[in-house]
Amino acid sequence: MSLQIFSEGEPCDDNDTLTINDVYDAACVCKGEKSNNVEITSKDAWVVYPNPVTESLIISNTAHNLRYLTLRFTKLELETTALPPGVYHLKIKTNQDMTIKRFVKI
Repeated sequence: MSLQIFSEGEPCDDNDTLTINDVYDAACVCKGEKSNNVEITSKDAWVVYPNPVTESLIISNTAHNLRYLTLRFTKLELETTALPPGVYHLKIKTNQDMTIKRFVKI
């Protein structure tokens, strides 16, 4: 058996490319705010790998146009050796939107 505990207001990803600021509501349902300003390519272009990770996590953006980013990069390596094993949520926030990516540290 597996249990997961979610808190109201905890970030999540509702897998709806037209929403932003996804969080769990009081009924533990992941919901986001509807927005016509979200660029589908910017939110969905973020990739986090390998997953599960042991030493280094790669954060990459596959979008061709990254003008909206404050820091302009297409690939970033995050050292994870100091993290204890577990499930983590990585919040990626740009000037245009925010997305949460889940990864497992083993």
